[in-house]
Amino acid sequence: MEQGQAQGSETIGLFTRAQIRDAASVLITVAALYLCWVLARPFLAIITWALALAVVAHPWHARLERRLRPGAAAGLSVLIVGLAVIAPAALVVQRLFEDLGDTARAIGTDLNSLGFRGLIESYPPIASVFHWVESRIDLNAELKRMAGTLASRASTVVGGSIWVVMQLVLTLLALFYFLRDRRLLLEFIRRLMPFTDEETTELFRRVSQTIYA
Repeated sequence: MEQGQAQGSETIGLFTRAQIRDAASVLITVAALYLCWVLARPFLAIITWALALAVVAHPWHARLERRLRPGAAAGLSVLIVGLAVIAPAALVVQRLFEDLGDTARAIGTDLNSLGFRGLIESYPPIASVFHWVESRIDLNAELKRMAGTLASRASTVVGGSIWVVMQLVLTLLALFYFLRDRRLLLEFIRRLMPFTDEETTELFRRVSQTIYA
C-alpha cells in the first residue's frame, strides 16, 4: 500500500502522477462529450420535432395501447401522424412544381407569335411601350435565359425536397421509438431525477396537466 501511495505521489515536473492521470481523464471525458455533441447536433431538430409529435400523439396513442401491443400501437400512431403531415406537404410540393412548370412554359413562349402580337397591337399605348423596350432589349432571348435559369434551379429545389423527405422519415422513425419505449424512457428520466419517487410522480403529473390543460 505504501508503495502504491508513493507511486501515486511521485512527482513528474510540477505535477504528481495522480494529478496527470486525473487531468487526462477529464480531457478525454470532455473530448468524448464534444464528439457526442457534434454527432448529435444534426439530429437535434429531428429529435425535437419527434418529441413534440409524441406529446401531441400521446392521447390517442394511449387509447390504442390499451387494445394493441406497444409496437403495433406505436406503428399505427406514427401512420396517423405521417398521413396528417405528409398529405398536406405532398399537395404543397405538387402545387409548387405545377406552378414552376407553368411558369417555365409561359416564359418559354415565343414573343413573336401572332396571338401575342395581336393582343399587344390591340392596345396602342401598351404596344408603343412594348416596341420601345423591344428596340433596346431582346426580350425573347432574355425571357428564354430566365427560363433556363429557372430550370437549373429546379435541381436545387428537388435536392432540398429530398433532404426534407429524409428528415421527415427520420422524425417519424424517432417518433415510433419514443412512443413504443416511452415507459423505459420515463423510467430512465425518473432515475436521473434528484427527487423521491413521490416527488417525481407529482412533478410528472403537473407537467402532464400543464401540457394537456
